[in-house]
Amino acid sequence: MALVGEAFLTASIEVLVDRIASPDVLNLFKGKKLEDVLLKKLKPALMSVKAVLDDAENKQITNPNVRSWIDELKDAVYDAEDLLDEIATEALRSRMESEDQTSTAKQAFVNTSPSLHPNLKAIGEGIVKRCKGLPLAVKALAGLLRCRLDVEDWNKVLNSNLWDITDDILPALRLSYYYLPSHLKRCFAYCSKDYEFQKEELVRLWMAEDLLAYSGENVNMEELRGSEYFEDLTSRLEGKCSSEIRKKIRHLSNIPKKYDVFKKFEALCEIKSLCTFLTIKSLRLRCWVTNVIMDDFLLKSRSLRLLSLANYENINELSEEIEKLKHLRYLDLSCTSIEMLPNSLTTLYNLQTIILFGCHYLVELPEDMGRLINMHHLDIKGTKLVRMPPGMDKLKDLRTLTDFVLGEGNGSSISELGKLKNLRGTLAISNLQNVVCHRDAKDANLKEKINLKELELKWSNCCYTNDDSMHDRELLEQLEPHTNLEHLAIEFYRGTRFPELVGHSSFSNLVSLQVRDCIYCFFLPPLGQLSALKSLSISGFSEVVTVGDEFYGKGDASSKPFGSLEILRFADMSEWEEWFCLKDGAFCLLQELYIEDCPKLTKSLPKHLPSLLKLTIVRCEKLGGLLPRAPSMSELYLNQCDALQLEPLPCGLRNLKIYDSNINYSILEQMVRHCTHLEKLEMGFCYGLKSLPEGSLPTMLKELGIHNCDALDYSKILSYTSLECLEISGNSNHPLESFSIGSFHKLNRLRIRSCKGLKSIGASEGPHQHLACLNFLKIETCPNFISFPDEGLSATNLTTLRLFNCKILKSLPEQMQSLLPSLEDLTIFNCPEIESFPKDGLPSKLKDITIGRSEKLIAGRKDWGLERLPSLTTFQMDDAEEMESFPDEYLLPSTLTKIYIFNLPNLKFLDYKGFQHLSCLRELHISGCPELQSMPVKRLSIPIISIENEFIVKEALWHN
Repeated sequence: MALVGEAFLTASIEVLVDRIASPDVLNLFKGKKLEDVLLKKLKPALMSVKAVLDDAENKQITNPNVRSWIDELKDAVYDAEDLLDEIATEALRSRMESEDQTSTAKQAFVNTSPSLHPNLKAIGEGIVKRCKGLPLAVKALAGLLRCRLDVEDWNKVLNSNLWDITDDILPALRLSYYYLPSHLKRCFAYCSKDYEFQKEELVRLWMAEDLLAYSGENVNMEELRGSEYFEDLTSRLEGKCSSEIRKKIRHLSNIPKKYDVFKKFEALCEIKSLCTFLTIKSLRLRCWVTNVIMDDFLLKSRSLRLLSLANYENINELSEEIEKLKHLRYLDLSCTSIEMLPNSLTTLYNLQTIILFGCHYLVELPEDMGRLINMHHLDIKGTKLVRMPPGMDKLKDLRTLTDFVLGEGNGSSISELGKLKNLRGTLAISNLQNVVCHRDAKDANLKEKINLKELELKWSNCCYTNDDSMHDRELLEQLEPHTNLEHLAIEFYRGTRFPELVGHSSFSNLVSLQVRDCIYCFFLPPLGQLSALKSLSISGFSEVVTVGDEFYGKGDASSKPFGSLEILRFADMSEWEEWFCLKDGAFCLLQELYIEDCPKLTKSLPKHLPSLLKLTIVRCEKLGGLLPRAPSMSELYLNQCDALQLEPLPCGLRNLKIYDSNINYSILEQMVRHCTHLEKLEMGFCYGLKSLPEGSLPTMLKELGIHNCDALDYSKILSYTSLECLEISGNSNHPLESFSIGSFHKLNRLRIRSCKGLKSIGASEGPHQHLACLNFLKIETCPNFISFPDEGLSATNLTTLRLFNCKILKSLPEQMQSLLPSLEDLTIFNCPEIESFPKDGLPSKLKDITIGRSEKLIAGRKDWGLERLPSLTTFQMDDAEEMESFPDEYLLPSTLTKIYIFNLPNLKFLDYKGFQHLSCLRELHISGCPELQSMPVKRLSIPIISIENEFIVKEALWHN
């Protein structure tokens, strides 16, 4: 866990002074009959403290007593903030109850010249020297000083005592932070160390911590101010604050690991006034956390304003006691397994943001969501909601609503969207088939929502009838958005044609359009006059037979249809037969064209696409004619389209991929004749291809993949000595019995799969020929592969060696320790004839070993010598039928951190003696061991024990 920086006290005290004068505090004093004189004394007292703080913050560097005083004052200020927040929360609760009873820059001298400030030049040179040549430090201070052109200010920076502090923060960054305006200090200090925030996300976090609000101000002003602060900070500062974790900290960021166990969070028991628990979103797809994280830790932190448990897959419920976190403003449960939210959540009147993105098990929201009147952002994209609860129209400050799900007869109606006037960004409206009267859709008032940029309109994919296509057309017409819209998607529309608004030229800002699975439409909408459209995807139009003039639209004579389009995709058009491309100048900027699964398409493609870079045609068996003239094309993929007439391809082509084709030598030779820049060639299931065109393919070809081309003479591959990546799979009438890889001096990846004729891999130029570039080698399902070179395989940079289903291979390469010194990953699976590892042992850099279904090798495990591998951290045993106990004593090295035991059907017990020396072991995963009866869990100090996947993982997380 990393500490999120704390704000300087001067800034906090200024906010306190403002909040003390708020109507809520004044009303409390009057209601409690407290003397106004208390308030009159408190404000000047705070101002007096603020007056001495500037001096105290300097003196704390050398005076520990001052530092102690500041720490105590800081805690008092935080407590005061909590108290004022409680007052505001109570006032809001009272108002809610009352309503319920009735109804509900880059340089220091920006915009000026150094010559106009000669006195500052010498001081600036001194500051630069103190930065010791660090560009980051110079840039940070330049951002600070460009706002200050007074000599005294520059001298304060040059002579500050802050240069003398020795810790992990650059003095220049500390100075740039110290001299920030107080409002920016609070915001910048909140930012987490080593985490990149998105602008909108950070502004919402600031709002949740009350760092932007002024008394009586609306949300628009807060967001606008937050955006200004962000831009100001990014122009002034680069760098991060850091600190040590203390018992009195208020803000914590949590960097998740795969398994976050009890011990990680024990320190939270000592933290009494935690305001922020922010789980940093990572690239790790699956994370688990101890089950007691909520009840034992977070629910006891009554001061929490921000809570994020994103990406923890085992979180599937939220306690009713969440209502105790009455200060909570920001809740992120994205990508968890949460199934429902308690209705008590709706008593948290301060909530501004709820993020439920990717909660695939969530089917409903709390029934009283309408009580959360301060809600600004609700992200429910990727959930399984069946309806919105009633009363969503009460959330009048809502800015973000990623999906509005229409229920069948209950819940919120589509008309409630009309009252959400501040919606912006992205909005989806789902289950439009549940709208009974199309006139209700007009009340959604999408046309007035000028800040909507992305809109998705979705009917259910379970509706297989179009009993009233006119209703759906009129419904779609009533959902006309504002012309500021940039992205539009329409899915499962049930009308037979589209209303005029789809494709109307007034939508001059629309850059992407996706129209999908409109299975009753006979014609495509007229889209050619959308002047800004760059990406268009059309799929699942199973009734469309022709694409003609109607597709291009009726523009003036000078306009070119699809004049801005860069990406065009047609897919799953089962009845499409003809494409009329008669419009001159259409698609003049098109860069990528995809035509997939259009089995009846006969003719014809556009004749000339001057900007085309990538062309993909897949499963269009009847498509005839020529490919478009595309002089700039660099990538071509053809699959099951033998009716095409293939001519020479442009010389700039770099990537050619052909699958399921009757192509022969002469056609391929003609196609690549001019392709002098070709780098990657992939051929698959081309049964008529007997040879590669040696004279036409460039000698500098880098990647070659040949898959199931039965007639091909694989020996011709050896002439392409410049290859860096080679993949061969499938049988051939001219098999390679011995594959000499020594001639491939640049080869870094080699994969050979399902080659029955392959017997050995050898060097072509004598013993110990060095394969300096080879990094990855995989040989899979080659049943006659029997040996590596007798003298060993010399590849000093090989890091991965994987052997699968090589049933007569008798041994690994000899002298692996010396010839494969960089090997880190070794897999041996279903190689039953391998009896042992090489006599001189395995390479010392091995980190990961997997052994499975190799009976003889497993039987001789006492001679493996794994204890001599100082870098081994992961071991996996797989499919060992004879094994009854595991592991043998001292079989495994003490460096292991993870052990995987899979599919050992006769395993009866785990041997404690084999585990007791594994002091670094952190994870033990067991699956497919039905006879396992004894496991010394209590005696093993392993934090993570997983048996049969998730269930025991949860229990292990609980107890550890």
